[in-house]
Amino acid sequence: MKALLVSIMMVFAVSAQAQTMAKQSFEDQWEKPVELNQQTKWLVITQSKDTGKIVKESFEDLAIKDLAQLKLLYLADISGMPSFITSMFALPKMRDYAFHIGLIKKDNQLAALKLTSLDTEKVSVVSLKNLEVVNTQLFEDKAAFEAFLQTSVIGAQSK
Repeated sequence: MKALLVSIMMVFAVSAQAQTMAKQSFEDQWEKPVELNQQTKWLVITQSKDTGKIVKESFEDLAIKDLAQLKLLYLADISGMPSFITSMFALPKMRDYAFHIGLIKKDNQLAALKLTSLDTEKVSVVSLKNLEVVNTQLFEDKAAFEAFLQTSVIGAQSK
């Protein structure tokens, strides 16, 4: 019985192997490329206006401007936004931000990431090591996301 249990656990362990992501380039709010590559340690993804607000306010509160220095890439899914709204309102507003935002403009760009544990109503943070997914965390409020940034992202950078 114990051997059977161990065998079953091994099957689940193998099926839960870390996923490796492909190197990809995205356009930021200034139409410049930002890249998901081997140096990216943190991938922050938002899929709604509310979660984008959490990230923006957290970055501002913590004076985070140079995401590349923190090995962090922020991707905002704007694929569901009408192009008129994007060009007339969203992009001009985003251009006032001090940090780069990789924009997911088409549904297939998000699907190409092949991430299964994303939640449209939460800030998703994917921990990466050489493009291999190590962990995914979801944050539904600003306080928890800021605490994570301070301890895991900023704190890790200063060590």
